[in-house]
Amino acid sequence: MLSLILWLRTQFSNPGFIEKPRDMDFLKLMQIVDPIQLCPDCLVIRTPRSRHCSTCNRCVERFDHHCPWINNCIGQQNHIYFIWFLISIFTTIGFIFGSTLYSLISMNRNDVTFITQNDLRYWILPIEITCNIMLKKIVSIFVLCITGFFLMPVLLLLYIQVRNFIANRTTNERFSRRP
Repeated sequence: MLSLILWLRTQFSNPGFIEKPRDMDFLKLMQIVDPIQLCPDCLVIRTPRSRHCSTCNRCVERFDHHCPWINNCIGQQNHIYFIWFLISIFTTIGFIFGSTLYSLISMNRNDVTFITQNDLRYWILPIEITCNIMLKKIVSIFVLCITGFFLMPVLLLLYIQVRNFIANRTTNERFSRRP
């Protein structure tokens, strides 16, 4: 539930879109401000750490990247929510992976059911128990494969985002050619 709340918070929050001055048109801005600071696409005054997002078609303050998972830019105002979203996703996937692995290991230990020979279930249950255990093992292995597939990429993304956050840099700044 927390992951869903953080996903919604990150998706629908303003990442730090730079607004155009309402009382000035673009020609007046070009006379007042250095034209290099103006974005020709969205006609706003850009700051040194802002970038134009080609997907959203707007300039974002401290632009990190446009995330396809949340269909929104990651910028100054929602970067911390994005990191918390990644932490919650990693924790959820890790918990599902760990509990499924524990369940699979405990299924192998507890395959024997103690039922007396006088009980009618003694003759019916072995087939039913075998089918149920086999189905549970197949589903558990499937869940382990899916969660294992997503665990490492989410961990890598979380590591990169936390490292960027601590260094006060963005992904865009790390991969740009400027120092």
